[in-house]
Amino acid sequence: MTRCGVIITNDDTNESGTWVVGANFTVSGGGFINNPVSKSLDPNESFEFDFQQMYTLGPSPSSATCDVFLVSAPKADDCHDVTRMETECTNVTAYNSTETQVCG
Repeated sequence: MTRCGVIITNDDTNESGTWVVGANFTVSGGGFINNPVSKSLDPNESFEFDFQQMYTLGPSPSSATCDVFLVSAPKADDCHDVTRMETECTNVTAYNSTETQVCG
């Protein structure tokens, strides 16, 4: 088994951000690509992106190597709560009835 990782800290003091990190493992000329891990970090928060790969050694022992990389540049979390009010207007027709006496 080979394990590798990286600790990332969001150094921004105001904004949260999302990091996506991946890892590639290479052993005896073959390779394994791990699924990327995505994590949203609050200001000054740290997270360890940890990757592991199981493999079976062939007849001649060898060691695996691991490369950790950013899949994409960190993106600021730009979410805002939005409240909306809807007002429906309808036309209203009112009838006034008037009584009139007719003498004949």
